[in-house]
Parts: sequence; C-alpha cells; structure tokens
Amino acid sequence: MDFRRGNHGESIPARLQIESGARTLRSWVPHVSGLHVGYWVGSVMPKNLKRYYGRDDLHFVTFSCYRRIPLLRTIGARNVFVKALGAIRDRYKFSLVGYVVMPEHVQLLLSEPPKSTPSMVLKVLKQRVARDED
Repeated sequence: MDFRRGNHGESIPARLQIESGARTLRSWVPHVSGLHVGYWVGSVMPKNLKRYYGRDDLHFVTFSCYRRIPLLRTIGARNVFVKALGAIRDRYKFSLVGYVVMPEHVQLLLSEPPKSTPSMVLKVLKQRVARDED
C-alpha cells in the first residue's frame, strides 16, 4: 500500500483516502482513548502483566519506535511497515480491522491469529520491519 499526501501535507494510506471534491476525507477506526483498562506512570513496563488470549477478541495495540524517535517519518519507511504488516497478516491469518502509522508510533486493531498470539505477531512484525528497513 502506498501513501499519498493529504490537503495539509500529512501522509494518508491510499486505500484509506476518499476524495470528495477538493476535500480529502479519511476513514479511520474510532479512537478508543477514553477506554482505559489500566495505566502506569513512568517509563517502565509493569511486571506480571496479564494477557488474555483465546477468546476471539479484538486487540487494540499501540507501540512506539525506539526511544520515540520518528523512524516512520518518511513515506518509504511507512511503506516498508505497511508491506511487512500485509505479509505478516497473510502468514498468521488474522483480521486487521484498522491501523494508524504515525512518525513515532503505530496503532493496530487486530483479531487473534488462529495458531499464535498477538504478542508473537507483533514480535515478528517488528523484526521484519527492522530487517527490511536497513
């Protein structure tokens, strides 16, 4: 999937872009920032984090680049990420309901893969993007 420039210079995935006259509309998954399951203060991940798998739930996942460096700021880097995401989706057979790729972080809404876990999918996705970006 390639990216195009929106009216204000922002990059918009081509398949999510809908042209309406001179105005560009984007079709995104609703933001669920108001739904807080839990939170922590500080930069350290909590220990003994519980993960619930096997219920066929959708998982809303946010992860950032190393030290929040905007590694995905270029169109080329975002295209590498989106191509890797498509390949991983085909390999692990999960549904990708929506995604947002920003310069320093990514948000995904995905189903559980039939023979793996979302954690394993993210691990493989991050490894592939790091390998392909070099």
